[in-house]
Amino acid sequence: MLSGRPVMRVILVMLASIVALAGCADSSKGAIGSSEDSDLLYGDEFSFDSAGPWLIEGDEFGSTAIEDGRMFIDVAQVNSMQFATLDEPVFTDFDLSVDAELIDGGRDATYGVLFRMASPEEFYRFELTGDGRYVVERRDLDGSWQRLIDGWQKSPAITTGPGAVNNLRITASGPSLAFYANDELLEELQDSRYTGGKIALDAGTFGGQRAVVAFDNLAMRSP
Repeated sequence: MLSGRPVMRVILVMLASIVALAGCADSSKGAIGSSEDSDLLYGDEFSFDSAGPWLIEGDEFGSTAIEDGRMFIDVAQVNSMQFATLDEPVFTDFDLSVDAELIDGGRDATYGVLFRMASPEEFYRFELTGDGRYVVERRDLDGSWQRLIDGWQKSPAITTGPGAVNNLRITASGPSLAFYANDELLEELQDSRYTGGKIALDAGTFGGQRAVVAFDNLAMRSP
């Protein structure tokens, strides 16, 4: 079981410094949607097998790669987390959707989205587990984690086990945040600490030895 505040060892070295909390700029790579999709802020189907604007690194503890039309994050050490950051653009309000498949990992393998990253140490986190739980947290500059809901919650909306594919969706409009799994609303809450920033995709091992997650069909739209 996930309990307390797991000690995080961030394997991926973040290259970005504190970002300007500016508005959203249009950009696309392997874009989702047509040129007439005026609500699309950024789309990525990872179809070009190149990092593009993503900050990707790896070592003996974990790796991230874009291949076969998906982003793979492989974490190979217990109680660790690895994430890949979209270096640009910066987002304020948005409607985010991404598909995630747990390829390898036990019940406590985690995966999800970091968003409104004011810096590599300041962000919100929406995370699922291999056995169908979810959490929403805020990481602050002092290294602390603030749970924005009452711990890890179980939901039948989340598909479980290795090979499970889930669509994660986040809507952010000012302090109003909403979180979905497979089109079912999980949580709505208010928090005004961070108003904008970058996004990242992540995977983690909390209680297990390995987690491999594949991400696809990332779309960022106006809320």
